[in-house]
Amino acid sequence: MISQFFGPVTGVKVNENKGALSLSNPLSFEFVSNGLLTCNNIEAGDFLTGIDLIAPDWGSFRDALDDRFSDLPRTVTTRTAQISHVFLPRSLADPMELEIEQHSSGASVFIRQRVSDLDIDGIALHDVLSALPKLELIKSVSDRAPFPVWQTLADGSVGWSNARYKTLDAQVSRDDDAVLFNFTPTTEATDKPTRVTVKDDAHNRAYWFDVTSQEFDQGYMNFTVDMHAGISAESAQRNFVQTLAKTFAHLATGLAIFDRNRQLVLFNPSLFDITELTPEFLTARPNLFSFLINCVTIRSCQSPRIIQTGANASPM
Repeated sequence: MISQFFGPVTGVKVNENKGALSLSNPLSFEFVSNGLLTCNNIEAGDFLTGIDLIAPDWGSFRDALDDRFSDLPRTVTTRTAQISHVFLPRSLADPMELEIEQHSSGASVFIRQRVSDLDIDGIALHDVLSALPKLELIKSVSDRAPFPVWQTLADGSVGWSNARYKTLDAQVSRDDDAVLFNFTPTTEATDKPTRVTVKDDAHNRAYWFDVTSQEFDQGYMNFTVDMHAGISAESAQRNFVQTLAKTFAHLATGLAIFDRNRQLVLFNPSLFDITELTPEFLTARPNLFSFLINCVTIRSCQSPRIIQTGANASPM
């Protein structure tokens, strides 16, 4: 049967006139027990060249076809009695089938049409069909991403978008002609993220995102990072500091708060009266040592020993 498809077994055959590959004849490959490809017919050689698989062994050959045909054996197994097995394609759109004949010297592989008389370019067919499982994986990953991703077309309209974008689009109440992200990607905008606010006026809430855009197919692909939790935390911190400042402002006791670097970060008005330090000096955020030195200078501190004690004190 091998001689029906193979020329003389002198090595890999390749057609020098490269172009579209007709699949009217089966592609035939012969592998020996150690996985080396020893010969093939001319059509098979054109196929290997067209998919950039030069002088493959069984491992690389299997990897190239695994996206199209499932459960291909990982190694070449010899059999005393010839055994043949047909592997059907993963996709119903694939008109090909792959047959492996295991025999005493290795394995013969045939790739042929399941439906005859189809005018198909075998290389183009392989490029398309081998990408289908990867496309399905990419679609699954993008739709399960917990952040919005969308395509901006050349006219500024939204093209493709993932599931999270569609969910947010349905949740946010706005005018019918208002876009979800009021953001126009530009070449300059691709250098760093742009902070964008999505306002939901009907529910009195807002979402914050950092948007990064990449040029894609005469438009842009936009990727987001959800900053809502971070912005909310910053807002809560600011509100806390403001509340704290208002409370301190009404205290009769002078209060000065220093950070871990011993830099003044907060003080109340009573500190002016008690220390007689000027507002200009305090608003300049002096360090703890400078603060105590000035207190001693204007005789607000009773003993210079406070300088030594205060300078070595643990910061708040």
